[in-house]
Amino acid sequence: MRLGFFGFIAALSFAAPATAQTAFTLDARSGPPVVEAQINRRAVRLEVDTRVPDMLAVSTPGAERIGLRRLPFAAVAIGIEGGSTIRGRIARPRIAFGERASRAFAGVFPAPASHVAEGLIGPGAMPYDLITITLGAEPAQVREIRFALEDADVWRVSTQVGGETLLVMFDVTNPASVFNRSAARLFDRAGAIPAAGELAETPMVLGLSTMMQPVTTELTVEGLTLAPAFARTNAPLLGALEEDAIIAAGRRMRRRHRLWSAAPRWSARAAPRSASIAARAGSLCAALVRLCSLLSAVRLAAWRGAYIRRTSAR
Repeated sequence: MRLGFFGFIAALSFAAPATAQTAFTLDARSGPPVVEAQINRRAVRLEVDTRVPDMLAVSTPGAERIGLRRLPFAAVAIGIEGGSTIRGRIARPRIAFGERASRAFAGVFPAPASHVAEGLIGPGAMPYDLITITLGAEPAQVREIRFALEDADVWRVSTQVGGETLLVMFDVTNPASVFNRSAARLFDRAGAIPAAGELAETPMVLGLSTMMQPVTTELTVEGLTLAPAFARTNAPLLGALEEDAIIAAGRRMRRRHRLWSAAPRWSARAAPRSASIAARAGSLCAALVRLCSLLSAVRLAAWRGAYIRRTSAR
């Protein structure tokens, strides 16, 4: 969602004293904001993407060029809800911005991370307390809109949209708003997002794609229009383009809906160790069963011996 106001400010990292805060301004007036940095003393251009909270994403050729060393036995996977998944390796480089530097986890993937730079970087991975993104020229009448972030590194807020409370993630690199599947179903039933085109596969990030359909909408966030917009869906919306279309809808079990993000699912390739632990646990259970059976047999034999002795005494 590209909001119609000229700047968005968020305090990042830890809460520092006002006199010690560092600020940085990003220019997104003519395209995605790009920063110049150094990794391993090699210059690198990184696109700032608010969907990547506090990490980097670099392609495999880019990682080879800057000498990015991967962490051993560590992997990362990024997937889109209902779509495909891409796997990569993990690194933790030092990123220098002039005299300031920071460390952040980086995912190295076998796909281009950006079309305008060598990789992606989240605002939270930059060594600044205050990030300002300039989206356009200052209008004649300025209206200030403030959102409280639960996590300073995640540009996501809870707000009212069409009478519903939704989580909204800011994406300043794309001009269109995107309704995720749960939001698309909600507003489709209400007739708030009629279809404006055909359902098609649309690229998202790192070569991953998902099915989306263009829609028209009058929904707003704080008075700012959400059009143009797309809805993520596997089937055409109920507001079909054909007037004589018949829509069959069914019920299914409720499941937890998630908003898509570039947050990775961290894993440590511990499958062999997990299998070994499971095998040991099974062996231990079998041994306990045998021990219980043995104790029961011993107890039964002792009871029989005592009974025979009592009978003989009589």
